[in-house]
Amino acid sequence: SICAMNALIITVLSVLGYIQINESSTNDYRSSLTSKSFLIAKAVEGEINNYFTILETLSSALIVEQGKVNIDQHTIDLLVSNRDRTGVLNVFIGLPDGTTYDADNRGMIPNFNAKEMQREWYVKGITGAERVSTTPFMATTGDRTISLVVPVKSGGDVLAMVAISLKMSDITEYIQGLSQEPNIYVAR
Repeated sequence: SICAMNALIITVLSVLGYIQINESSTNDYRSSLTSKSFLIAKAVEGEINNYFTILETLSSALIVEQGKVNIDQHTIDLLVSNRDRTGVLNVFIGLPDGTTYDADNRGMIPNFNAKEMQREWYVKGITGAERVSTTPFMATTGDRTISLVVPVKSGGDVLAMVAISLKMSDITEYIQGLSQEPNIYVAR
């Protein structure tokens, strides 16, 4: 009958209309999420670049004498002030022999040799790569952490590596401050 045919046509048009609206809405959401993700990734990249700039500034402030970085109280004070100013987990300097000085110990880290322990930041940093970031690892504080490292060079030789330890949770908090999107996570 004609009424049944009209009802069927109306139902089919309604379903097709719903599907089209739903698909359009889903595509808009995906596009929006892709744009947000891109912008957030750019913001995180900028924040990481800021940390590298801080490290490069710190490395240029170090005193080099007779081909070696001078580790004195002034150097330790620079580590501490940079840690406190930036709010990172730690700031440290590794020497080619593996000896490491950090802000937390306000001097040399006892019973620790980055070269002997083959720490990723040391292994990558000693090559002289300009900007190194490690894969996440568990710090002695129990925090999931990455290290950002820049070399201190003279005549092509690596005299030291200046680095920061940055908690992954700090990066996550930074991202959460940029977006209320519940499904954006930090991964490396």
